[in-house]
Amino acid sequence: MTWHRDGELVAEKGHVTDLIVNEAIGWIESRNQPWFCYVPFTAVHVPVKPVQSWIDRYQFEHFDEDYAKDTSFRKYAAYTSHMDEGIGELLEALERIYQRENTIVIFASDNGAINDCPIHGTDLYPGWQEAYPRLGSNLPFRGVKAQMYEGGIRTPTVVNWRGQLSPAKMPHPVHMVDWMPTFSRLVDAEPQTEPQWDGTDIWPLVSGREASDNNRVFYWNFKGSAELGIRHGDWKLIRRQANGQIEIELYNIAEDPYESSDRASDEPQLAKDLSDLIEEQRKLDDTSKRADVDSPMMN
Repeated sequence: MTWHRDGELVAEKGHVTDLIVNEAIGWIESRNQPWFCYVPFTAVHVPVKPVQSWIDRYQFEHFDEDYAKDTSFRKYAAYTSHMDEGIGELLEALERIYQRENTIVIFASDNGAINDCPIHGTDLYPGWQEAYPRLGSNLPFRGVKAQMYEGGIRTPTVVNWRGQLSPAKMPHPVHMVDWMPTFSRLVDAEPQTEPQWDGTDIWPLVSGREASDNNRVFYWNFKGSAELGIRHGDWKLIRRQANGQIEIELYNIAEDPYESSDRASDEPQLAKDLSDLIEEQRKLDDTSKRADVDSPMMN
């Protein structure tokens, strides 16, 4: 009911993780010129639907004293491992076509994990659904998906280019939107018109050639403007509207990455400056919206 190729419904049997991997491998192996392949797995998004063979690999593992949570997390682990194997198959495909050294591989997530999912949390998906009382964890960071805290927006990313990048940790904050200008520069692609990109070329950071610009601004418009966020240097401000009131939280992420100490009352001028910066950024919302697309702003 939901599986398409080139906009047309198709019927294929198999687990969606395997179908995605097979489709990507078939496409990659058919290329005879430079290519870009975006592989968005549905795992580990809910509903969690692992195959039994992967669940069996965790049958002797014990994760939680609560039986329901233990069962839920075992399925979550199986679901994750299934995706992990799929990524390994993609890398093996690059080896087969002798393109491993010519390919930059990036693994990333768009948001933090959710801790659980209630019984009716996935009713809109096809098939029979169940509750998932224990899923992912963003600890030691505060918050989960759909929150502006670091646990909701800070995610790990792995960048691999064998023979070109040395093992290292890059601690500077960057954003998913940075990949478009980064890839464009790497392949010397010149847009036909002046791009209005939110991102910036981060390859000097990834390759270790340059240090981070601590003056960069990150802006989030979340939940239809009900929750807004700004990060400027080490400081992050969260502004939300609840019950007709504006609530402000201010954190020094460098000193307090777990957001345990709200500094808004201690730094009123800084809080005001960052709030003003949010208003400046909001003026740019939808300024790149295509005139031929009539849809609400995606967050």
